[in-house]
Amino acid sequence: MGLFDRAVSLFALDPVKRSPVIGLLRKTKNIIIQRLQTKEDKTGKELPVEGEPHISSLHQLLSRITSLSGGIESIAELFSLVRDFFKLSKSAILLYDHLRMVFSPWASSGLDQTTLHRLRIPLGFNKNFNRVANGEVLIFNESGQIKEFNPFFSARENSAINQLIFVPFIADSKLIAVLLIIKMKGIIDLETPGILKEVSLAAAPHIYQAREKKLGNLSGDGKTVTFESLQNRVDELIDKCGKRNRSLVLIKISIEHITNTVKKYNEFIDPFRLKEDFLRITGSLLADIGEVFRLDSNYLILLISEMQIMDPAMLLHQLTISLGTFFEILKAEHSMGFDEKIIVYPEDGDSSEKLLSNLK
Repeated sequence: MGLFDRAVSLFALDPVKRSPVIGLLRKTKNIIIQRLQTKEDKTGKELPVEGEPHISSLHQLLSRITSLSGGIESIAELFSLVRDFFKLSKSAILLYDHLRMVFSPWASSGLDQTTLHRLRIPLGFNKNFNRVANGEVLIFNESGQIKEFNPFFSARENSAINQLIFVPFIADSKLIAVLLIIKMKGIIDLETPGILKEVSLAAAPHIYQAREKKLGNLSGDGKTVTFESLQNRVDELIDKCGKRNRSLVLIKISIEHITNTVKKYNEFIDPFRLKEDFLRITGSLLADIGEVFRLDSNYLILLISEMQIMDPAMLLHQLTISLGTFFEILKAEHSMGFDEKIIVYPEDGDSSEKLLSNLK
């Protein structure tokens, strides 16, 4: 099975009485959205946002969400749409990491680096967060409730937090993502959870199709290595390949260019989480023919030992195409490729020391 094929495979009111009720609901929702979409002038007085935000604005938001592309990167665009619509100045969309069993930021705005590093909320963290997992939109504004989440934020962020809003995204009967709102310019109303819930119901199926369905069952989380720590594994593979009369190919690839291409698509994407996704996808795509390791933040090491006919250039070409099934933005990059270095045993060295030295 080729890499492209493998990538694809991984993957009740009475109608007579209803009209006046719906009219009242629409009028009420209109007012709520207007209050959510307000801004402050220099005196602190709240002013309406330019362009009267009729209920059609919410319809447009929901329509934009349902028409997003199917690539993983589209989740950042979804975040941007919600951020702009609700005037969120500090927020993040947290996606579930099946390997670490935590929710961590995939796209964010207004948060400092310490917070982005700490913000990994375990599933079942506390009884309040469990309510989010059950589908509730929660607004915490009491100090005791907020204090429980202090470990996930920097000291600077904690000193300024006076509310936390958690919006769940549930698909396939599972909590797959959470929109965390720390600060928004609009007025919080008792009906705000209902409007946020409506957005989550529209967005959850898209998040599921764009990422959860594609990555949820992928195994493997490549280890972080150094050239020295990789020496024993290369020795083992040299011995194995020698007995089976097969070549061993060592490939060092830079993912910086490919990461930057996706990052240009949306400024809110977290580069660290993006690289983790690349590592996980690459490891799964190559699972039948080799192993993938993380050398540092920008480089991966591929050890290929199970291919009948070695063609490293074709392998990397197939890998690039396969990544396009996960990130649609990469399909538009016709010249997309890796900055790579390829070393082959035994042609380029007969020991792990020589091979790894030549790979540096």
